Amino acid sequence: MLAVTDRPDEPHRVIWHVDDDLETATGVTSGAWILGGDYPVGLEREQDLLQVDAVLDSREAITAIAERMRSAAEELKASTKNLRLPAVTDPDWASYEEAFSGEPIAQECWVRVRAVVDLIGIWHGMERARLRRKALKEADPSYRPLPAR
Repeated sequence: MLAVTDRPDEPHRVIWHVDDDLETATGVTSGAWILGGDYPVGLEREQDLLQVDAVLDSREAITAIAERMRSAAEELKASTKNLRLPAVTDPDWASYEEAFSGEPIAQECWVRVRAVVDLIGIWHGMERARLRRKALKEADPSYRPLPAR
């Protein structure tokens, strides 16, 4: 489980959980909270909600995941001939911003979540391709988690 976060202003925090398990296919958002201010969930819940595998608190942190995914793809392609992997693309921040509709205070967090969900879909495609190759599967038979750290 990942937590995508934003601090839009001093009294508020936005936290969105995203499940990156291979069984979820393309990533599933599994909870969103606006904490503080006039919202019903207080800031005292923040640390509890951040007990996840990784916390992604900026666009830069998410772009770094794409970079680590590209490195992983290069390593896989170097180790195996004719391995077809999905292309790792950088987040399309502008399209996510245009698609947003909802509570304005949550916009930046939602934009980040959309980017993470897209990257999870690409990563799952890479892992499925890797696990279909006998030699690669024998070297590491388990699903490798999204390189979020």
